[in-house]
Amino acid sequence: MAKRAGIRRKSEFPRHRAGTDYSDRTLPYPKKAAAAGPDTASLPGPGLDILPEAPFIGPLPMPEGYEEPVPETPEPEPEDEQEQITYPENYLEISPDVNGWFQNIIQECMDIGASDVLLSTESERKVLTVQARVDGRMRPIRRVEGLEARQIVGKFKSGSGLSTGVSFIPEETIYMVDVDGEERKARVVSFHTADGGDAIVLRLPPAGALRRLSELSFSPLNKELFEELLGAANRMIVIAGPMGSGKTTTAHGALMHVSTGTRTVWTVEDPVERNLPGLIQLEVDEENNAGFDALLPALVRSDYDTLFIGEIRDNTTAAAAVRQAKAGRQVITTIHANNNVTALLRLIDLAEDSPLSVLDSVKGVVSQRLIGRLNADWDGRDPMTKYKGRVPIHEVLTITDAITEAIMANVPLSRLRAIAEESSRSTFRQDVERLIADGITDREEARRVLGG
Repeated sequence: MAKRAGIRRKSEFPRHRAGTDYSDRTLPYPKKAAAAGPDTASLPGPGLDILPEAPFIGPLPMPEGYEEPVPETPEPEPEDEQEQITYPENYLEISPDVNGWFQNIIQECMDIGASDVLLSTESERKVLTVQARVDGRMRPIRRVEGLEARQIVGKFKSGSGLSTGVSFIPEETIYMVDVDGEERKARVVSFHTADGGDAIVLRLPPAGALRRLSELSFSPLNKELFEELLGAANRMIVIAGPMGSGKTTTAHGALMHVSTGTRTVWTVEDPVERNLPGLIQLEVDEENNAGFDALLPALVRSDYDTLFIGEIRDNTTAAAAVRQAKAGRQVITTIHANNNVTALLRLIDLAEDSPLSVLDSVKGVVSQRLIGRLNADWDGRDPMTKYKGRVPIHEVLTITDAITEAIMANVPLSRLRAIAEESSRSTFRQDVERLIADGITDREEARRVLGG
């Protein structure tokens, strides 16, 4: 089909055009037309009667005391300040000793409190870069160029059981890390990148002493609400948050809280990140047919009071958690979600059960984020050192009839969030305002973590 030619229509009232000879509304006809002679000047305009020439009156006089308003000059909006990257002095490493190099880098990352390590390689340029996430922000650690870059990655792959050839399918494995003299497991995921290189992510195990619930910087209100949930003999308690928000640390603190001499606590984890005294811990082992789908159904016949499922990540774990909670046992678990509402909706979606059945199995949701703590010794120059360490913020939701009915009625998400906030005694906003008022963090960090 031929395209329709666009025809630009001219105004039927050309004297209304600003910035031309027609812009003066006191002139009935154009100045140029009047100068051309009586024959052209006397011609009527389109659709207009001939009007007599009107005298120019000029501007009206202003009343006494009138002052011309001075237009306000708008203040320029502040430009977003981008964080400057500070590289360590030994960032570029020339001809390193490939034997033991990787173990030393991992130990260096552990020493600075890193939670994740990212290794990325560029195949054609033979470049290896190492980054670590510290206090929620990625920072550069090391860069190796040349043949040593390939040798380091090859040694790591062969030592951790990853394919040393080209694998387009993502691979997962376990890498043993020395933490305080104890061998712990780091989760590893490897990806093949579009340029022929590799992207390898190591999720480092928690370091330091095991912390109890009273040592996790809960506000007095949130600690009280969380302990009320943990005091229930049955149903499910969900700890929600994005990756790297401290869910596992909080879950371990909760498990130590409920592990008393009169209660038996079992865990099913993939992998077991640290040994918890007094608990019976089971580790998922897919290669030996001991996956979640094999372990969880058998637990129905085991004699436990509290079951910890390390993470709800798929239909199998979600459905099993709901079944165990409906069987009259207490279940504690974690899930990746931004807040309490999305945690419930994701659980319902993964469990493949009716919303009423799932919600009836849940006692409450504790959502968590980690927010930067202001560094008292910050010199105001390096933005990477403005914050030192992180503290958790929480919102605690106990499932009520109002929330259940709203989800069953499929109300809009905005309304569901409003109902959840009305039913909650604590929210992220309230908790972060407490930290700002106490001088622990600031609004810049609050916006980065919570948005808005």
